[in-house]
Amino acid sequence: MKPLKNCFLFFERALASREVEDLERSREIKEILSSRQARRIKSSTFSEDSIWNFTSLKINNIHPWNLSVKEAIALQLELRKKITLVPPFCKGGQGGILNIKTIAGADMAIDEERGLGFAGIIIYSFPGLEELERQNAVLPLKFPYIPGLLAFREAPVLLAAFEKVKTTPDVVMIDGQGIAHPRGMGIASHMGLFLNRPTIGCAKSRLVGEYDEPGINIGDWSYLYFQCPNPPRPPFVKGGLGGFKRRSKSDEVFPIGAVLRTRKNVKPIFVSPGHLIDLQMSIQIVMSCLDRTRIPKPTREADHFVARLKSDR
Repeated sequence: MKPLKNCFLFFERALASREVEDLERSREIKEILSSRQARRIKSSTFSEDSIWNFTSLKINNIHPWNLSVKEAIALQLELRKKITLVPPFCKGGQGGILNIKTIAGADMAIDEERGLGFAGIIIYSFPGLEELERQNAVLPLKFPYIPGLLAFREAPVLLAAFEKVKTTPDVVMIDGQGIAHPRGMGIASHMGLFLNRPTIGCAKSRLVGEYDEPGINIGDWSYLYFQCPNPPRPPFVKGGLGGFKRRSKSDEVFPIGAVLRTRKNVKPIFVSPGHLIDLQMSIQIVMSCLDRTRIPKPTREADHFVARLKSDR
């Protein structure tokens, strides 16, 4: 077995500090979320029938975005309790990926000089990957760039684009992290709560964790593991591990995603479930969206889309 790669947590110094541990235990989290907001979050859990009954995408505005950094961290710690890794479309093991008819790819481009965010969404048929619709939004950025808090900078722009969508996606693939995040709340997980849809984080690079290098062939993968003073351990995930396996009985390191080889001898990508989906199905869907390139088509084309939006603006 190849040695584990070191975990780069230089940007999460606060996570290892006593301040964040105290923050999670404090009443401040509940003060940030009013009782009304808490009810809205609770009501956003997925109905087992709703995935096939929506005629349009309904966005749950579960919290405001005008938060401080400290408030944003506290909110993530509260919201991660709402994440579930049980896919609604394969309850009881019936159907699974065969029930998915549409998939959306979402990405962002940032213009730092003008302080603008460009969001792009492309919806495809699945598994044929024929384009059905594309939407975009351009908005001023109101939150600074802080690793680990990407959702508070980019999600408002993405949600503005999703508000225009007419074809409801069964699954949303986002260029970013799901639960492979210091607090288990990457942008794909955050968006999943707002969209009330299964979301997958599909990232080009690692945010946190350590892993063994997967095999060289397409489809080879290895677990991405994470250990920290305040880990997003499996108990915070409703429905259990959602396809995950614990590394060992005595090991305090837990899997948070997969390091997936999508082209032979080409560096892998990082896949993690966001919300309402497990790791195994996330990998299956990503593999089904490959077309001889490293990045799956939905997020690759969304990336090209927002790059054009930014250059044409």
